[in-house]
Amino acid sequence: MTDLQRGASGIVLAVGLTLGLAACGAQSEVSPVLDTTTSFRQAIADGDGQAACELLNDATRVTLGSDCANAIASEDLPGAASDTGTAEVQGRMAIVQFNDDTIFLAKTPDGWRITAAGCVPQTEGPYQCTVEGP
Repeated sequence: MTDLQRGASGIVLAVGLTLGLAACGAQSEVSPVLDTTTSFRQAIADGDGQAACELLNDATRVTLGSDCANAIASEDLPGAASDTGTAEVQGRMAIVQFNDDTIFLAKTPDGWRITAAGCVPQTEGPYQCTVEGP
C-alpha cells in the first residue's frame, strides 16, 4: 500500500467514525422523543388534557390559552395507537410521523417538548397542524 493509499484510508476511516458518532448522538435522542410523543398520545386517548399540556413547549401551551387542559381536550387529535411512529432528530428539533398524525418537537431544558401536533402534510406549503405554537 502506498503512502497516498494509506492516507486516503485514514481519511475515509476518520470521516466514517465522525459520521458514525454523529449518528449515534442523534440516535440517542430518538428514544426520549418517542417517549414524549407516546406519552402525549396516551394522554390524549385518556382525555387527560393536563398531562398532554405538560408535554407541550411553552409557546404552544400559550396559544391554547389559560385553560390549556380543556382547550387541548376539545381538539380533534389522534390518541394512542399501536403505531409507535418513526422519529427523525436533527439537532434540537425532531419530527415523529405516525400513520394518522405528525408531531414536531423541540429540545428544551426540561427535555423534549411538543411544538405542534395533529399535523398533516399539504400538497403545497407547510404542514397543517391542529395544535401549534407561534
